[in-house]
Parts: sequence; structure tokens; C-alpha cells
Amino acid sequence: MYLINCHNESQYKALPSAHDWQMASEICQKLEIFYDVTLLFSGTLYPTSNIFFPKVCQIKLALMEWLDSPNSIIHQMTASMVLKFNKYWGFISGVMAIGIVLDTRYKIDLLDYFFPKIYREEFDCEIEKVKALCKELVREYEMNMKGKKLVSLHQNPNINVSQSLDGRKDAWRRGFCKTSNCKEI
Repeated sequence: MYLINCHNESQYKALPSAHDWQMASEICQKLEIFYDVTLLFSGTLYPTSNIFFPKVCQIKLALMEWLDSPNSIIHQMTASMVLKFNKYWGFISGVMAIGIVLDTRYKIDLLDYFFPKIYREEFDCEIEKVKALCKELVREYEMNMKGKKLVSLHQNPNINVSQSLDGRKDAWRRGFCKTSNCKEI
């Protein structure tokens, strides 16, 4: 490893303090989830909502937790991130939730796991919104398909969503499987 001696390098006026290193370490730990999700999404040829939804929920929960940080820099950084995240969350959470409901492995159970953590007291209302949207989509589909032959869709057997790219089990699965009647996938 190449070490820079600030006494010999004219660009550097001071070395990072112990506090600076601690701050850098804390920020890196916080941003690790974004690194992991970016690797997963960029390494998947056909990312689907059953992959996206749990990861986006984990990001949402992490941001909610970071807002409570006593560190003012972390709090300010998170507040800015939350504003941007919530702008998109409102648009995509319903669509992704429908994808999860249609996934036979999760159905409504994954919403029952994540939504109380995300929406707290309002989770029932949010789940009802997803159910209503599903019903509306079914009605619309029925109207469009009257007189047409149904075509079956096949799931891509090559996608394994039960593990991260590095082979580790996703942490959210353990909690989800404890609260629902699933076997750990």
C-alpha cells in the first residue's frame, strides 16, 4: 500500500483526523446497501419485481432508520436522499407490490411483512390499496380478454432470487419466513 506523507506531498495540507476516518467508515457502511443492490440489478439480465421489491423495501427501511441518526451529517444526507426516494416510491411501490402478489412464492405475505415496517399504523390501508389495484387489473383484463384465447406465461427457471450475487442468503428472507408460513427459500 502506498502511503502519502503530507509533509512531502504539496497537495495535502493535513491528514484526515480519527473523526474523519470514523465518518467515512460510517458513510461507507450506510451506502453498502446501494452497492449490493446496484450489483444485483446490473448483474441481472431481466430484473423483475420479485427481485426489485424486497431490495427497494430494504432501502426504504434503511433510509427511515438513518433519519434517526444522531450524527447531523448522516441525518442531512439521509433527508436529501429520502426526498428523492419518496418521489419515486409513490409511483413504483404499487406496481412492484402487484408483481409480488402475483408471485406464487410470496403473494400478499411479503406485503404483510414489509408494509407494517414501512407504513407503520397505515399499513392496512396501503395493503388494501394494492388489493383494490389488483382487482381493478383483473377486471380490466377480463374485459380485454372476452372472446380471446388465454396464453400461459412461463417463469424463467434460470433466475434464482433466493440469494444475493455473492451466494449469501438475503437477510430479509429470514425475517419474512419467520413471520409467514414459508420455508426459507
